[in-house]
Amino acid sequence: MKLRLRVLAAGALALVEYLLISILFDARDLAPPALDNLGDLAPIPVIAGAAFLILTSSARGHNSAAGPAAGGHGEAKRGVTVLLLGLHALSFGGFVAGSWQLRAMHAAEQPATAMELAWLVLALATALLLVATATAGAFLATVRRFAGPLTLGAAVGVGAWAAGQGTGELWEPLSRATMLPVAAVLRALSPDPVIDHDALIIGTERFNVEIAPVCSGYEGMGLVAVLLGSFLWSYRATLRFPHALVVPVLGVALAFLANAARITALIYVGTLGASDAAFDAFHSKAGWLLFCGVALGTVALARRWPALQRDGGAADGAETSNPTIPYLVPLLAAVSGRLVAGLADDGSLDLLEAIPLGAALLALALLRRGVRASLPSGGALVARPALVAVGVGVLVAALWLPLTTGDRAGDELASATLASWSTTGAALWIALRIVASVLVAPVVEELAFRGFLLRRVVGAGFSELGYRAATPVALVVSSAVFAAVHTNFVGACIAGACYGATVWATGRLRDAVLAHAVTNAIIAVVVLGTGRWSLWV
Repeated sequence: MKLRLRVLAAGALALVEYLLISILFDARDLAPPALDNLGDLAPIPVIAGAAFLILTSSARGHNSAAGPAAGGHGEAKRGVTVLLLGLHALSFGGFVAGSWQLRAMHAAEQPATAMELAWLVLALATALLLVATATAGAFLATVRRFAGPLTLGAAVGVGAWAAGQGTGELWEPLSRATMLPVAAVLRALSPDPVIDHDALIIGTERFNVEIAPVCSGYEGMGLVAVLLGSFLWSYRATLRFPHALVVPVLGVALAFLANAARITALIYVGTLGASDAAFDAFHSKAGWLLFCGVALGTVALARRWPALQRDGGAADGAETSNPTIPYLVPLLAAVSGRLVAGLADDGSLDLLEAIPLGAALLALALLRRGVRASLPSGGALVARPALVAVGVGVLVAALWLPLTTGDRAGDELASATLASWSTTGAALWIALRIVASVLVAPVVEELAFRGFLLRRVVGAGFSELGYRAATPVALVVSSAVFAAVHTNFVGACIAGACYGATVWATGRLRDAVLAHAVTNAIIAVVVLGTGRWSLWV
């Protein structure tokens, strides 16, 4: 794995561990009295990491010019990597266990000086072992290679954090502006909204909150403004000014909307019954992560916006050279969104469908060039391949529906739930389901299971293989894996085989997408016409 990818992978693991620790513990319950404000400073590494990504993304020429030596140092021996990663896992496990023990000792007001020291040592060891895992055999080379961006990223990160602390004070005068869109959504979707602009209380009868400045999320506007300012400076040689000045304005506006969406979503989660998860997520660290994502997303958009480039073309419009990314990342994004939605899913109908749908759409948008290249027109091997695809879609639907076990109780519960919602809420849920199942799922799933897996089973260089290279073994494997992610295993096996055969016959992945979309469209018509909501839930 190249050095840059190793560093990014280590950063992703660090972020996951940071989230886990943030959810399980509050720094004020763990840190020694001298470090009582540790929790307030905890977001700085995350923000600095976002700044580092922005600054290094414009330095490709510098990094590639480092030559073979730098690339060679980035290749660590597998055994060393596994050993260091194992030691890191042990250290992190010890840190989590120590955190449990330390919190209990502080709660019981027991002397904990020795435990506090051990806790700090474990925290340092965990961080150093992760750094060593990412740069095994090339620590000094990595430091030299990224010294400039790391230093500047840290400075920008601290500046963005400080700006966030300052703009957080804007919550009082601007609170009504944020509560207006939240209130509008609650009035449309909830039968019992609670909205008190004077007391800054908003929510529903079942779950409402008082928005405090520290948890308001307004710090995100200052954070995003500083991060996007560093982007403008970093890309000043390729951006067109004054056109590019729209970027921080757009980012701040998106931060405002993201904050309102965050408050709305967490109120909705709390209303569903997951009040503890909702209250924990109102903590400012959840906001820091969200706003770093807004900044990085705005940068990704700006880099692909031709009007902002000096030469009139997007500077970074080309997709990554890794051919698997446009095939697999949309599915991984959808699955990740589904896991997040599942944290608050009680098995009933809800609008959490928007989370995996939004994640998949974002991935498809960011990888749109690679996705288009994966779904080319032409290359048909039979006459009228589109008609063949439609026929396959109808056939699969005809086979799928009888193989799907009915759930009359579930259908009745879903019907009652929809009837209890407002007309807007019910229509929105149905629209989300139709878009997800008919328009998005066929693209995302066919890219992964037929576009990638069907050919990857045949050979590692799958992107160079035509679809007629698919073997019976590849067809069986891809169909079985496709079925594994569906509750109707037998029906999904048959569907996967039919879609795979369509790709093999026509030589075009887009025909499998069309067949899949036709199947799901027919199922949607059956659901809406007969009330068999369990086909969707």
